[in-house]
Amino acid sequence: MTIIRPVPALAALLVLSGCSSQKDKELAAVKSARSVAAEWAMAERLSAGDRLTAVYASQIRTQAKDQLRSAQASLRPPNSPAARAIGGILAAPSPSASQLEAAGRALEQAEKPLEAR
Repeated sequence: MTIIRPVPALAALLVLSGCSSQKDKELAAVKSARSVAAEWAMAERLSAGDRLTAVYASQIRTQAKDQLRSAQASLRPPNSPAARAIGGILAAPSPSASQLEAAGRALEQAEKPLEAR
């Protein structure tokens, strides 16, 4: 009687599902960062036009930085184009709306290959 051992096939599936899971996390992180950058850019434009209170604008900036740090931590490798775009935003003491929009474009470019996987 022959015993079929599915262990190698099962191990391969587990490895592949782990990769897929990481890729999905990275794609979600890049999409989230892109959204955060766009929202933050809009807040900066509204703030510059005195259409937001200083307190509210400050809260948006703080929350955006926290969300971007979280997204950056999910990216592998940590020096990927998306991670560098996020790092550029976080390194700026107070990024302008145009800087945030440029980072959003860079994140959009980084998102395309992740969607193709």
